[in-house]
Amino acid sequence: FIGRKLLEGGIKSFGSSEEYIVGGLLMGVVVDYFSLGKSVATIVDNHLHGKELQDIPVEVPENYDLMINNQTRKLLGISLSETLHSKAILYD
Repeated sequence: FIGRKLLEGGIKSFGSSEEYIVGGLLMGVVVDYFSLGKSVATIVDNHLHGKELQDIPVEVPENYDLMINNQTRKLLGISLSETLHSKAILYD
């Protein structure tokens, strides 16, 4: 619904979840939520076993994808460079 309304208004939209991109938002950089969940579980496990939160290192996700809704891109008249086209996951 939101993606459709943004598209009707010609508004470029960005999201951080694959479902939003599939649902019509233009694009997003989406983290691998499975890997993120494993990292969170490790932090929680360490904390439950007595490690103080401030002593647990911050982790930055390493696995993420650029996802583009190809139909939305075309409707908004946006072209992709070869580099983006080859690196992005495109949804039609």
